[in-house]
Amino acid sequence: MGVLIVDHDWSKSSLGPIELWPESLKTALGIVLHSPVPIFLMWGGDHICFYNDACHESLASNNARPAVGQKGEEVWPEIWEFMGPLIEEVFRTGKSVWQENKLIPFVREGKLEDIFWTFSNTPVFDENGTVTGVLVYCQETTSKVKSFHIVEESERRFRDMADQAPMLVWMVDASAKIIYANRSLLKFIQVAHYEDVAVKGGWESVTHPEDIADVYQAFINGLTNRTEYTVEARLYNKETDKYEWFLFKAAPRFLNNNEFAGFIGTAVNIAEQKSLQSRLEQIVEERTKELTDSNNQLTRSNAELEQFAFVASHDLQEPLRKIQTFSDLIKHRHAQDVNEHLRLYLNKIESSASRMADLIKDLLDYSRLSYRKEYAYQRVDLNKILANVLTDFELVINQKKINILQTALPEIQAVALQMNQLFYNLIGNAIKFSRKDVKSMVSIRETPLKDEVMARHHLRGRKDDYIQIDFEDNGIGFSLDYAEQIFTIFQRLNDKTIYAGYGIGLALCRKIVANHQGVITATGKVNEGATFTVILPKEQK
Repeated sequence: MGVLIVDHDWSKSSLGPIELWPESLKTALGIVLHSPVPIFLMWGGDHICFYNDACHESLASNNARPAVGQKGEEVWPEIWEFMGPLIEEVFRTGKSVWQENKLIPFVREGKLEDIFWTFSNTPVFDENGTVTGVLVYCQETTSKVKSFHIVEESERRFRDMADQAPMLVWMVDASAKIIYANRSLLKFIQVAHYEDVAVKGGWESVTHPEDIADVYQAFINGLTNRTEYTVEARLYNKETDKYEWFLFKAAPRFLNNNEFAGFIGTAVNIAEQKSLQSRLEQIVEERTKELTDSNNQLTRSNAELEQFAFVASHDLQEPLRKIQTFSDLIKHRHAQDVNEHLRLYLNKIESSASRMADLIKDLLDYSRLSYRKEYAYQRVDLNKILANVLTDFELVINQKKINILQTALPEIQAVALQMNQLFYNLIGNAIKFSRKDVKSMVSIRETPLKDEVMARHHLRGRKDDYIQIDFEDNGIGFSLDYAEQIFTIFQRLNDKTIYAGYGIGLALCRKIVANHQGVITATGKVNEGATFTVILPKEQK
């Protein structure tokens, strides 16, 4: 730029040759040419222009409109109506003029553009203290102003949207001071402007005293970690003069330079949910009390049942033993006095007493299983259980020539005596209900447990946590219509004169399986056989 000034023909200018220029002009030019920021110098009454290299972008590309040595009104005719009076004011008053982000339409690249400037006009004095020039320090701020307008418009849209929202919307700075509250929040707490909240004491003025500590603790946690936070608290509704529950959710706000600026959040009224929760808790409490009362009653019933078991095992069996004893004495000690009719009657008495004793024993077994207590679970080898039961039935198995098929069975945690009773009843049933017209078969085998079976019986855990054992026979079978009925106590499907029993055995089996948190089901077909499937957990929890 210095070369351009030297090469310029100043003879036609009011300034004259360079060597005649005053020292004040030369000093001012030195400031202009060495400044890294754009500076214009308007000199004398003709406003002769000087500028530095930093001003090129403010003029025209490729220096298409050189301003050195020209009058200001000739360089910027489109803005001189605005700029001229400001320059003249400095010449007249000797005081600086400063304006920020001023819109000044400006011709650039042959087009008039809306450009924003921040500038100051500073007087230059000669040796006599007279204003002889004006230094114009200028900085284009178009990008800054447009960005500000974009942010401003974005905030306006946000506020308009937030004011339409039914929820409470708010913003706080890093000290928890409210810097924005939407219309719903202001209406709820009955204030005209968010600044009024701070005047009245901030959050403390609208938050329930018992909840304010939780609110600030949540804020501190979010502030420390610069993370979102959630908290429930009660706000005072001035219109109803009551506190109402709200769920607060807040997210951190950051400025363009990533500086933390506070939180923006919402608060949703959850009074109805809280009321419902309170009601549910009350219902649960009432139900818990009912269950406790029922459990206490069940405990008493179990105690009474245990007492009944004691009576059944002693008081009821004692008269039977006497009937059997005296009947036997009559038959043997007075055999010569007993005729055929009397002997028949005595036989019927003994038979009935024997059946009554068996029935009392079965009832006693069932009642003992019904009396729930902590069973002595232990590792039980089901192979040994099966072997013992088959030994018990060895004679009848040989007599009926029943073919026994079996696979290896696992060890499980169970009550050994109950497992023995379970196997005994199921195998005994298979033997009892065998058919005479076919070669009888009884199969006891472990089979894979399927996913659909787990789902059907709502079994928890994995398939590997359970075992499945099928007790299958080719006996008289039964109709699937009775698949559930056969497990009901005293329910019989067959003629008691042909098949002995009282309908208690399978009820005992279901009770035993239930005591081990398992499942027992039955399938069958008339004259083809039946299959009883037992599913038991390997471990008792």
